[in-house]
Amino acid sequence: MDGDGGLGAVRTQARRGATFAGLLAAGVAVTGFTGSSLAQAAAPVTATFTTVGAATYTVPAGVCQVAIDAKGAAGGTETGTGGLGGEATATITVTAGQVLQVNVGGQGSPGGDGTGGAGGSNGGAGGGSDTAPSSGGAGGGGASDVRTGGFSAAERIVVAGGGGGGGGTTGVTGTSINVAGAGGGGTPGGPGAAGTVPVGNSGAAAVGPAGGKGGNASDPPGAGGGGGGGLFGGGGGGSGLTGVGGGDDGGGGGGGSGFTPTGTGLTQAVNAGNGSVTITSTVGAGCTTILVVAPSFTG
Repeated sequence: MDGDGGLGAVRTQARRGATFAGLLAAGVAVTGFTGSSLAQAAAPVTATFTTVGAATYTVPAGVCQVAIDAKGAAGGTETGTGGLGGEATATITVTAGQVLQVNVGGQGSPGGDGTGGAGGSNGGAGGGSDTAPSSGGAGGGGASDVRTGGFSAAERIVVAGGGGGGGGTTGVTGTSINVAGAGGGGTPGGPGAAGTVPVGNSGAAAVGPAGGKGGNASDPPGAGGGGGGGLFGGGGGGSGLTGVGGGDDGGGGGGGSGFTPTGTGLTQAVNAGNGSVTITSTVGAGCTTILVVAPSFTG
């Protein structure tokens, strides 16, 4: 055995095509290689989450950063079309073995006979009710997010906002729109305002990451759509009123806002249906020089 404790053989094996990921997984000592050279030797691996609800992701060995692409769910459609979900992309520093929670938002449901549609999972609010056979407002879409630490809402590191549910007017997508009848979109700084009408039933303001409920129908009928979930939720749409806001039909709900650590990588109105999250990792990408204690050989 040569005098470098076998490291020369390890380097030779790496140069001959053995992947660094395989060496690391096998517990072989690797030293003197930078993160960029490790990344060149490894192929990106993407985990895709499309099932609505919560799941976990464990950072693989040798990974120092992950690329996250989250898409929020759309609001439900009633007379008005539900707003589309937003998208949030970011590169996040992580450590091998770290566990992240992934939450995929659900699309809001359309209203039923006399009832408001249910809000989507992860912050979407329900639509307002009406009198059968008229349909209630549609529910808002849920946000999609990734969390660290104890997985609380305060520990979200990437958030894609959900779209507002349709009432009698189209749901909005997270911009700060608050005309009469339509719920206000969530912003990076706070929840969306309620859609209001001079006479009738206003929607509810959003509270934290959850959207506000749509206003119940007044006379003439027309229920408001629910707000979408997000970093901050969107407000619920107000009920319809002839000549005001959505006319005879209720206002659309506001969309939820998104979040990334840098405030970049946020796009409005890109996703129809349920939300999704992808997490892409590359062994060595973003790492500093890796130093692992070499095995000791005798004889």
